[in-house]
Amino acid sequence: MRGHMTPDEFRRHGRQVIDWIAAYQEKIESYPVRSQAAPGEVLDALPQSPPETGEGFEGVLTTWTGC
Repeated sequence: MRGHMTPDEFRRHGRQVIDWIAAYQEKIESYPVRSQAAPGEVLDALPQSPPETGEGFEGVLTTWTGC
């Protein structure tokens, strides 16, 4: 993984994030007000140690959006 994005990559990823936020806001009324996670569920889902290397922004967006 590189240490930085090019300006074009930054623009492309920035647009993807804005699209994700706009889509979220379009259907915000359908989301529950309170968390659906049980106590400890999020902590149990985390890995025991951090990754050795980072991932590209595409991986981060996939995690957020499922796309």
